[in-house]
Amino acid sequence: MKTVLLISLKRILFVVGCLTLITSLFSTPVVIAQDSSEPGIAATVDPNAEITAGSTIFLPCITKEYCPGAAPSPFSVQIAGLSDLNTTGLNSVEAEQLKALRLAEFNDAFPTMVNAIKESGAGWARVYIDWSYVQPTESGPYNWSNYDNWLGQVASAGVQIIATVSNPPTWAAPSKDLSTDCSNLITKLPEFNTFLTALVNRYKQSQYDIHTWEILNEPDAIDGYRCASGVSNYGHHGADYATLVQGASSAIKLADPTAKVIMGGIAYDWFYLDVDVDPYQDGSREGKFNRYFTDDIMTAGAADSLDAVNFHFFRDFSAEWERWTVGGDGLPTCGNIRTLNGTTYMPYGLDLVAKGSHFLGRLSTCFNVNKPLWVTEVGMHGIDGTSSYVTVDSTDFNQDLKDRYDAGQTLENQGRYVFKVYARGLSLGAENITWYAIKIIPSVTPGDFQGLLYDSRDPLKDNQPKPAFYAFQILTRELNGYAFSQTLFGGASPDHVEAYEFTHACQGTKTIAWTNTTSPTLFVVNSVSSVRLVYRPSADGTPDIRSIADGGTGDGDLVANGSITINLGIEPVIIQPIP
Repeated sequence: MKTVLLISLKRILFVVGCLTLITSLFSTPVVIAQDSSEPGIAATVDPNAEITAGSTIFLPCITKEYCPGAAPSPFSVQIAGLSDLNTTGLNSVEAEQLKALRLAEFNDAFPTMVNAIKESGAGWARVYIDWSYVQPTESGPYNWSNYDNWLGQVASAGVQIIATVSNPPTWAAPSKDLSTDCSNLITKLPEFNTFLTALVNRYKQSQYDIHTWEILNEPDAIDGYRCASGVSNYGHHGADYATLVQGASSAIKLADPTAKVIMGGIAYDWFYLDVDVDPYQDGSREGKFNRYFTDDIMTAGAADSLDAVNFHFFRDFSAEWERWTVGGDGLPTCGNIRTLNGTTYMPYGLDLVAKGSHFLGRLSTCFNVNKPLWVTEVGMHGIDGTSSYVTVDSTDFNQDLKDRYDAGQTLENQGRYVFKVYARGLSLGAENITWYAIKIIPSVTPGDFQGLLYDSRDPLKDNQPKPAFYAFQILTRELNGYAFSQTLFGGASPDHVEAYEFTHACQGTKTIAWTNTTSPTLFVVNSVSSVRLVYRPSADGTPDIRSIADGGTGDGDLVANGSITINLGIEPVIIQPIP
């Protein structure tokens, strides 16, 4: 009788010993050998051997851990530029010239951007799909050619896509006064849903594999803002946006039942000043976004049509949210800002956490909405103060760059901020966080220096990685398969230490920690024999990975006592304890 014995041992975390002995009722000994370094592979057996009464069979012990499949990557990067192919508001000659310029620059940079996203370790790329570009006339055919090319390149790099549908064509939006009250509201809703159906059916196919759809970008913008860009401003039309989302979600999920529909990422900053209800504003200028847009759309029933809620965050606007958490402005309520009574909720933390806890707290407390969180834009400018940027011929523009640099928007701080903003965002439970952007297209956004790559304004470094790119890359490598577990310190203590712990089913824990003051702080890791410390790489990408043994050099207490004391500073560090 010929027998092949297959061993399948699953969901065993730790098996102690080297061999398991099974004594059967057979008589002739047969030894089944297996390479112990390859557990789970079928055992090797002599096909001519007969198993008879009294046989003794030795089975290998499995010493490797069973690890469940890793959660989807939360790391995403935006491909900037596609949001600005539309040239609404210009005469036909100007429009075609500008569109040609932007398209040429974008196509030239696109392969570099896609390759950089792949090399960064990001699992996702956020890409705009401009409705007006695909369907410029109501009766004309769809123009898919460029999007087939662009989206195909991204998918071929093994990166999933967040498709942000935006920019309605003029035939689907009402006429508008570009100087005062443009809103670009989509009035032809059946036609929009027909377009979405065609869009989803085309790009759900395996060569693109798109199943995540974001409905508009920053829809909380008010009338009159970014009129010439073609984007839609639903800031004062929350009920209309809710209706739009309800129809869009139905159309998308009818075409692809596996699809996820997420709320258009709202700016939720630089608020329009309504003196009747809101005594605050960001800076000295009147803002461009409606603080209560989210209230309006939730009241109108948008939540049931959304799989996730979504906001944007940029370091420039942190003061607006920290005034609630560390600035002494008290607790917000479910009414408007001037409401002195009513249900309160408690935001906490700094920076992205301060804003995110306010956003999620308001949704949960005031509207009983508890949806997964996505953050489809985060960023910080990184300006190289040692090189001469090729900028527009404007003294004011160049002075603005200098002011930003002097205020701390340096390459070094941008690199540090990558570690910080992802640790903070993941502590909120965000399923996906998108850095804006992999590279800036200067002809589109000349005042933007948030890219992870240098751009053509610095010709000697064009397309080379910034320090922030290397920081993003090491972060994705170190946290792949890890999930946020707890906040150890959230920045509310007097020394503003922040420490966020992440766990892996088979590889233990890692903590990202830093201090927000210039004074070093001692950070103790208990029950370890050593620690592995991973800092962001140097400016040329050289890794900075260190090890400290208990009682050895670098251990602050200099005693072998089962704990290691680390000197924590402003440079974020990934701490991995070794038992």
